[in-house]
Amino acid sequence: MALGRFSLRKPGQQPVPMAPAAPLLSGKPKAGQSDVNVADAESQTQKRRLLTAKLRIHRRLIDEINLAAMDKMPEKEVRVQI
Repeated sequence: MALGRFSLRKPGQQPVPMAPAAPLLSGKPKAGQSDVNVADAESQTQKRRLLTAKLRIHRRLIDEINLAAMDKMPEKEVRVQI
């Protein structure tokens, strides 16, 4: 198995199992907490949408930018182009 240069595992070492993530909304809400849970759920949804938009923009930039040409450009010109 080949590992990336940023991997912390050593050859022959097994990956450490991760604990399952806690659910965002669990159990029945207590009196007065349902509004808080709804706000938390909406906040999580908004964060997920923002992350999706950022990833989509990043992918598009990587696809459209000629990295070899950009490497030879002065920093000011790169900032203007982007």
